[in-house]
Amino acid sequence: MRGAESVGAHVETIFLQDLDISPCRGCDTCKEPGSTGCAINDGMQEIHPKLIGADSWVIASPVYWFTMSAQTKISVDRCYRLTAYEENPFARKRIAIAMSYGDADAVRSGCVNALHPPTVLHSSC
Repeated sequence: MRGAESVGAHVETIFLQDLDISPCRGCDTCKEPGSTGCAINDGMQEIHPKLIGADSWVIASPVYWFTMSAQTKISVDRCYRLTAYEENPFARKRIAIAMSYGDADAVRSGCVNALHPPTVLHSSC
């Protein structure tokens, strides 16, 4: 943050734990013709315009149970609403992810799991 501010960038920090954010319902209301956005009226209503207007995002989360925090996961899932726009709001964004974890090994800590998509495990059983 300090580095971005030192070169004149406007920086805003949003603490997800301070907001009431519900999980995405997958109802697709946001994609219906004439829709004004997400059908869920909660803390994401104030975040969506900020995400759209920002040049870049930094998503920061601790690793809990081998993945990002629940608050981070819910807010990322709710970005599904942003895909309803004709112009992709992700197209020219710079997005960084910062994870903190309590082990010297990124694999043992679960950080690697948080940053990679899940794989399907096959079993002979």
